[in-house]
Amino acid sequence: RIYYGVSKAELFDPDTNIRVGSLHLLAMLDRYPDSQKAAICAYRAGGGTIDRLIVKYSSAWFSHSTKRTKIYFKAVSDNYKKLSLCGR
Repeated sequence: RIYYGVSKAELFDPDTNIRVGSLHLLAMLDRYPDSQKAAICAYRAGGGTIDRLIVKYSSAWFSHSTKRTKIYFKAVSDNYKKLSLCGR
């Protein structure tokens, strides 16, 4: 399987992983320009999964996402807040 032009094996290289992860996050932010929450959750769960939740549950989609996705979103949000307080 190819991810953004690199193989799964190449993703174990830290520089490649950071580059591909950044591209994927940017793609999710472009896909969900009005919702950072949806973009972050889609980064973890996949855009198709989040699209289906939004179609089915509208604004209540997040409450129907998986526990792992909720935990991931909370961790990202908490870290973002900590870094923001540090001026980064």
